[in-house]
Amino acid sequence: YRLIYKIILFKKRPFLPPIKEYNNNYFILIKLNILYYYKIFLKIIELSIFNK
Repeated sequence: YRLIYKIILFKKRPFLPPIKEYNNNYFILIKLNILYYYKIFLKIIELSIFNK
């Protein structure tokens, strides 16, 4: 959850942090569309709600 939270763009942080912080898996995500980040983020939020 925390790793994906770092990748998602927000108003306070409109640009991605440096790619050096992430391994190859996250580098692939950065190449993909921004909407894909939000889909992953929403799935994780849904899972965390059901786990509680």
